[in-house]
Amino acid sequence: MKFLLNHIKEYDIDKVEEQLKTIQKTIQCTFDLLEDILLWSNSQSGRLSFNPQKIALAEICNEIIGRYQENAEAKQIKINFSEGENIMLLADSNMLKTILRNLISNAIKYTKRNG
Repeated sequence: MKFLLNHIKEYDIDKVEEQLKTIQKTIQCTFDLLEDILLWSNSQSGRLSFNPQKIALAEICNEIIGRYQENAEAKQIKINFSEGENIMLLADSNMLKTILRNLISNAIKYTKRNG
């Protein structure tokens, strides 16, 4: 961010926009990580509430995949998700998102380039 601010006049608007998008995604990933750590901490202390509700699996999957798409593209990894039928779950949304974030993040992290 500091580099962008120091050199902002040297870049055209497209380059600035690209850099800001990267910064925004990094901030979102950091927030997600902190949220996961908080959820884990609460689960370890017995303070995590379980709030099951009816949720669409495809909606949650697409949201999480969208957050990690840029990371996957950086390693030339393609994430495939076939929605198929409209699957509804009775689950805790926060817990499901945490599980999917961890799975996708680890898959990207441990998959070799072009994997």
